[in-house]
Amino acid sequence: YLLPEPQSSFLRGLLYGDRTTFPPELRNAFSKTGVTHIIAISGYNITIIVVGLLVLLKFFGLSRRRAFILILGVILFFILLSGASASVIRAGLMGVLVLWGRQIGRQSSAGRVLIRVCFYLMLVFNCLFYPPWA
Repeated sequence: YLLPEPQSSFLRGLLYGDRTTFPPELRNAFSKTGVTHIIAISGYNITIIVVGLLVLLKFFGLSRRRAFILILGVILFFILLSGASASVIRAGLMGVLVLWGRQIGRQSSAGRVLIRVCFYLMLVFNCLFYPPWA
């Protein structure tokens, strides 16, 4: 490990939501100050990954299409790495929609993307559990 405790636990929490190694006193301090949300997985984590990779891949001269496909794979890997909880899947889907919108040349708004993700999740849920053809 490059960082000592509790800094390494904090970094793991920031990057991929791992709270298993948090010392109890640090967890209590976060809870008392009301900042536990900064170690929760959200679209922020996905944004860090996507933006960082876009800059890096653009620097190496990768085409937009190849960068898009590679970043989709990285988002999927990140979702699996961080446990695939509901919040991680939602953040990943929002990241994919924003990335896809950029790929086809559209601007994105967080509110519209969230509404679309919720709509698609409800649509998939309804089709899986209440199929219209049954």
